[in-house]
Amino acid sequence: MKFEPKDSIFQYIHIDTAVFSKELSKKSLYYANIIIWMVIFFYPLLGILDYVYAYELYQTLILIKVISVLAIYAVYDICSRTKSSPLIALHMTFATIAVNAAILCNIVPFEVAPIFFLLYASLFMLFNLTVFWPASYSFVHFFLTLLMIVVSFHLFNTGSIQIFITQGAGLFIMTGFFSCFIPVVRYSIIKRNALNDIVVKNTSAQLQLLHKELHVKNLLVESSNAQLTEVVMQQEAFLSLVKRDIEVIVEACNFDTVDAGYHEKQETANMMGDNISRLEQLIALFPNEQNIQKQGATTAAEPISIEQTFNKVAKSMEEQFSRSGINFISLPNDRSHIFQIDQLDYEQLLYNLFANCIRFSSKGTHLTASVANEEDGTSLLLTCSKSATERKINKAERQASDTRAGSPAPGLYIGRLLAKKINTRLSFHEGDESVTYKLTFDQPTSL
Repeated sequence: MKFEPKDSIFQYIHIDTAVFSKELSKKSLYYANIIIWMVIFFYPLLGILDYVYAYELYQTLILIKVISVLAIYAVYDICSRTKSSPLIALHMTFATIAVNAAILCNIVPFEVAPIFFLLYASLFMLFNLTVFWPASYSFVHFFLTLLMIVVSFHLFNTGSIQIFITQGAGLFIMTGFFSCFIPVVRYSIIKRNALNDIVVKNTSAQLQLLHKELHVKNLLVESSNAQLTEVVMQQEAFLSLVKRDIEVIVEACNFDTVDAGYHEKQETANMMGDNISRLEQLIALFPNEQNIQKQGATTAAEPISIEQTFNKVAKSMEEQFSRSGINFISLPNDRSHIFQIDQLDYEQLLYNLFANCIRFSSKGTHLTASVANEEDGTSLLLTCSKSATERKINKAERQASDTRAGSPAPGLYIGRLLAKKINTRLSFHEGDESVTYKLTFDQPTSL
C-alpha cells in the first residue's frame, strides 16, 4: 500500500502489506493477552459473590469457574506452542464466560439474579473496551450468549419470561448490545495508529539515509573548498608577483637612459631575476587542472534557469554591492533559458564573477547583465561600466599583459575551472569604457 501524507518531503511512503498485517497481529496478541490473563487471575475471585449471594450453590459455582479457567489456559497454551492465532484463545474465553453467565443467571434465586446479570454485563462491556478485533465478532458473541441464556432459561428456570427480563436479563441485553459498538471505533483507531507507527519508522529510516548522504556530500564539498582555497592563495601570490614585475617593467621603460645609472639598472635586473625564480616555484606548486577536476566532488546536473539562479545569487550579494558603491541592475525574468548543468558549480561561478567585479571596480561603477542568443550558443553577459574615478589602466601595462578579447582576466583562474566543469566557455573583454565577462552555454535551451 501507499501512504500519501499531505505535507511531506517525500511524495509517498510505501508500506508493505505483510509488514502492516504483522503489526496488526502484534496489537491483537497484546490485547488478547490482557483479557485472557485478566480472566485467569481474577475470574475465580468472583466466587466471593457466589459465597455471599448464592451460599447453597457456591461450591458448585466456584468449581465451574476453576474448570473454566483451566480450560482457557489449556487452549491458550496450545495456541502459544503452535503459534496459532491469538483469536482462538480469545474466542474460547468469550464462549466460556458466556456459558457461565447463561447457567449461573438461571440457577440462582430471582432475588439475587440482577446482581449476577449486572456482573456479567459489566464483564462483557469491559471485554469490548479492551479487545482489538472487528466489531462483528462482538455481535456474534453477544447473540450466542443471548441464545445460551434463552436455552438455559427453558432448561433450568421455572419462572415466567417477563419476571426473568425484569430481574436483570433486560439490563444485560441493553448493556451487552450497545457495548458491541465500542470495537467499531476502537478497531479503526488502533489500526490507524499502527499505520502511523510504521510510517514514522519508515520516515525515520529515510531521514537517516538522507542524513548520511548529506554528510558524505558535505565532506566532498569541504575537500573541494580546501583545494579551491589553496588554489586561490597561490593565485593571489602569483598575481602580486606579476603586478610587481609589470610595475618594474613600466618604471624601467620610463627610466631616462641618460640619467639612469648602472647601479639602478643592475638593481632592477636583480629584482626581476628574484621574482622570476619565485614565479617558477609557484608554477611548480600549482595543481594540475585535470587532477582538480578528478578529485572534485561528484555533482549531478539538473535543469535550471540561468536567469533565476543569477538573480538569486545577485540578491545575496546586494550588501557587498552597496558597501562597495556598485550600482547593480538585475537580469530581467521575462524569458527563461533552461540548461542541464550543476546548480552548485554554476552558483560558485557566479560568486567568483561578482567577487572579481567588486575587486577590480571602484565606487560609482554600474554593473548590468543580459542574455543573448548567438550562433555558437546562449551567452550571459556581465558588464562593468567604468566610472570617472575608476583606476586608470596604463596603455603600456595593458600591452605588456597582452589583454585581449576572449582571454581570461586577472582573478578568473577559478572561474575558468568552474566554467569548464559545467561545459561552458568563460571569456573576458576590457575596453576603454567597460569590462565584460561573457559566459557561453553550448547546450540547447528551452524558452
